[in-house]
Amino acid sequence: MQSTLTFLVNGVLANGPAGNMMRHAPGGFFLLLVLWVTRNWDTIKSYASRTASSIRSSSAPVAAASQMPLEILQTRYAKGEITREEYETIHRDLVGAAAPVPTTEAGIAQA
Repeated sequence: MQSTLTFLVNGVLANGPAGNMMRHAPGGFFLLLVLWVTRNWDTIKSYASRTASSIRSSSAPVAAASQMPLEILQTRYAKGEITREEYETIHRDLVGAAAPVPTTEAGIAQA
C-alpha cells in the first residue's frame, strides 16, 4: 500500500491538479481518506450491514404494538385472558355495534 501511495504521489499525480492537492494539507487529507475508504470498503460495508440488522431487530416490539385492535382482542380471548362476555362486549365497542336488547323468557323485549 505504501509503495502504491508513493507511486501515485511522486509519479502519476505529481504534475497535475492532484499533485497540487497533495502539496496542501486539506487536499492531501482528502486523497488519503479516499484511499483508506477504498481499501477498507468491505469492513465498512459489513459494519453498516450489522448496524442496519440490529436496528431492524430492535423494532420488532413496535410491530407487535401495531396490531389491529380486533387481532389483539382475538389473541387475548384465545389465550383465556378474557371471558366470552368480555370478548363480546369489547368486540361490540370496537366495531360500533349496538348492545343486544335483554329479553324475557317468553322472548319479549323488555323496555
